[in-house]
Amino acid sequence: MDNYLMNKCLKSLQELDEAGVISFRSDGIGVFPLAASHVMSKNLVTFESMKNFMDLPPTCDTADLLRALCECEDMQRPIRRSEKKHLNECHKFVKYKLEGPMSKVRVQIPWQKSFILLQANIGQLYLEDYTLRKEM
Repeated sequence: MDNYLMNKCLKSLQELDEAGVISFRSDGIGVFPLAASHVMSKNLVTFESMKNFMDLPPTCDTADLLRALCECEDMQRPIRRSEKKHLNECHKFVKYKLEGPMSKVRVQIPWQKSFILLQANIGQLYLEDYTLRKEM
């Protein structure tokens, strides 16, 4: 049991080091927190979400940043059948569109819902659906 926990901790520390969240001291015993670890702990950002943000290039545009934010599991909510019509209608009025021809694009997966709702909230669009307004 102790060996299992030790291996699990070492593996986690190595993943954090490879992602650039922490740094090992030169003696190999101590650990230094880097800026990303402070952002994660202060804002309760998961490790997977932080890796997505750190993988963004420095020259990314606003649409890429919104997509990365919407791909975080904490931002995603399931799409209810009754919401699809309102989300597709709202998609026509947001600045950054989902990829694909406009006539074929439909909001079908949770990150797309987050992408539309986040833009609707920033743009102060009014949504008729009560549940969507509450999720904003």
